Amino acid sequence: PSRAIYYVLPTMKGNDVKWVQSALNAYGNYGLSIDGSFGPACRNATKQFQASMGMTQDGSFGPATRAKMVEWLNGKVNSNNSSNNNTNSGIEKAIFPMDYLNISQGINENYSHQNRLALDLIGSGNGNDSFRAPFTGVIKKIYGKDNVVWFESINDVQFADGTISKMTIMCMHDNDISDLYVGKTIHQNESFLTVGTAGNATGPHIHLECGKGSFSGTGWYKNSSGKWCINNGINPWDALYIKSSTNVINSHNYNWRIIN
Repeated sequence: PSRAIYYVLPTMKGNDVKWVQSALNAYGNYGLSIDGSFGPACRNATKQFQASMGMTQDGSFGPATRAKMVEWLNGKVNSNNSSNNNTNSGIEKAIFPMDYLNISQGINENYSHQNRLALDLIGSGNGNDSFRAPFTGVIKKIYGKDNVVWFESINDVQFADGTISKMTIMCMHDNDISDLYVGKTIHQNESFLTVGTAGNATGPHIHLECGKGSFSGTGWYKNSSGKWCINNGINPWDALYIKSSTNVINSHNYNWRIIN
């Protein structure tokens, strides 16, 4: 963005505001909606960023604040902030994508996860929980049956086990993915799926698998149990950090790593 962006009514809007929102979320885990409208929450997040950088806290994302953010994203400056989604080099940490950690079926379970590193996530259980992008990425493939979506990080991300690599996730069962298309970019923390029952699903949920590396081949393979699995699959808890604010209902006692 080249203009100074600040809170005013009607609010300032545009793709440059989306950049600011994404950058602030990457820095401080502020949970801003990537809607391109600079509202009070954006102003407050900007003030917090400015405070952590020792800057005047005016809430305006002007040239000086923008330059400091770019320096931080490029790993050239540290801050007093200890609770953000990024490493010091500006690499996004991959974050568990729902407000509730509630697993109805875990890895290698007998109903439909035989020899699969897959989780069925039901959220709060009210049937309309959102599923957010765990990192900034792009949709690589959509398969109509079961509404399967493959989503790949644009850049390397930090896995919960410390690995730095691209990540691909495979999700399914949202009832309506008509707003999604191959090549669509989705920013970290932006909602793009909802729990559903499309295809072979029992009760509203999102089926999630995580893979190490870029999208490859057809995106999946059939295992020895006849189940389709993401390529280069890994344990989800080794891929995704859990925020300390996440409501944990059923973690299956997996070794999740928690960040602020």
